[in-house]
Amino acid sequence: MDCWCGGKWNIANVFCDTTTANGGWTVIQRRKDGSENFNRPWADYEKGFGDLRGEFWYGLKAMNCLTQTGQWELRVDIEFPGNKTRSYLHYNVFRVGSASEEYPLTIGGFTGITPTDPFSAKVHNGQKFSTYDNDNDKHGNNCAVQVGNAKDNGGWWYKDCWNINLNLQYNPKEYGSLLLGGTWYNPRWIEMKIRPLSCIPQ
Repeated sequence: MDCWCGGKWNIANVFCDTTTANGGWTVIQRRKDGSENFNRPWADYEKGFGDLRGEFWYGLKAMNCLTQTGQWELRVDIEFPGNKTRSYLHYNVFRVGSASEEYPLTIGGFTGITPTDPFSAKVHNGQKFSTYDNDNDKHGNNCAVQVGNAKDNGGWWYKDCWNINLNLQYNPKEYGSLLLGGTWYNPRWIEMKIRPLSCIPQ
């Protein structure tokens, strides 16, 4: 195909999705069974972790490297418990800033088959990344550490604290990883993927 989908992820090749919405996607995160620990320090989120065949996080440094030039789109495919039909979120704008800026998120241009935009321009757009050992959120406490009874919440682009947190512990007992229409959900399967907006796979 004409679109970039390669390079290196730590010491492993990246995982490419060549079929969804005409393909050309580089997968940057996957959750499916809770087998990987996402309650990790800043250094791990920066370089990436996990198993490309299972659950993983691609790495903030690599995301910044990819998205610093051109315009990139993000697709989040979601499967809810008891529903074999997958939903998705789609954004025409996705960019991760530099390490010196604490990897801020730029996201916008929402479309998808969910009724509301969980990232929301007022909640996650423009927020720096936070982990339990590097707190950059706007909350009085560290959102990555504890919110109410929800603990070990993983690294994310928190504000105060989240409408969406796809790195939250798998199936938490309080809150959820996704707020849609005033209801919290805990998807059983999640996959985040990006590609150049101009990508026309051949």
